[in-house]
Amino acid sequence: MTEETPQFKLNKAHYDKVIAAKADRKLVYEAVLEPNNGDAYYLKPGWVIRLEQRHESVQINDWLWYTPDLKEHGSYANSFLVEGSYLRLYSRVWSSQNPDNPNGGMRPMATMVADEAPEDFGPGRQKGYNPHWWYYHCSPEWHYAGVPEEGVGVNACHKNFYQAALRLPKVAAIEDLEMRRDLANTIACTPNFQTFQPMKYMHDETGQHRWDLRPCTPVPYGTGVEFYSEVEQYALITECPHGDQTAPVGKVPLHPVYISV
Repeated sequence: MTEETPQFKLNKAHYDKVIAAKADRKLVYEAVLEPNNGDAYYLKPGWVIRLEQRHESVQINDWLWYTPDLKEHGSYANSFLVEGSYLRLYSRVWSSQNPDNPNGGMRPMATMVADEAPEDFGPGRQKGYNPHWWYYHCSPEWHYAGVPEEGVGVNACHKNFYQAALRLPKVAAIEDLEMRRDLANTIACTPNFQTFQPMKYMHDETGQHRWDLRPCTPVPYGTGVEFYSEVEQYALITECPHGDQTAPVGKVPLHPVYISV
């Protein structure tokens, strides 16, 4: 993490109180996110969103964050700059710049307050593999390049983010169909992070780094991640068609995940 200047200092005591008060939280709503789908979950400041695994094989999920006016979103670039590549307990999601304010934006949007993935998840954190990380999401183009025999019909997180974006009130209110679709697709193009997907950065002899993705290993029933919402926003979550990465895309079992706010 960057040096803790006043602008970037983490108020750890605040989040420790949020974590300690978990038993006293009040349920706002619950949802089930089904395979081959994406959805948008409304959050107020101070609410906590939890994603939970309840099947023997793990389901990978991808996340985006957008304010209701769509003027700020969770920024891979800003979050990577301050927090690094991997999400861990107390990691923050930092927003993009705000187009209405050249000196605005880049503020915390959400903070991880629970990371229940086991230390030996995948090859294990002790071997450098982290279960939650920033980068991008799978697309129909990636799948067609990697598994052309499956054709163009394989689901992708891009398609699922597109579905989630169409459910944002600001997008759904656009009467012109093409404008609505274009904006949803633009939102779906935003870089994001993944949860429960083992990854390690590998460096080659030229200094380039690439990711090494590995299959997920089973986790105990009810294992989850939680994020504390810093602002009014929507968390857009997709069901990744790679499932637990134990089989090629399109052939791996997919499972619903359970959302509570």
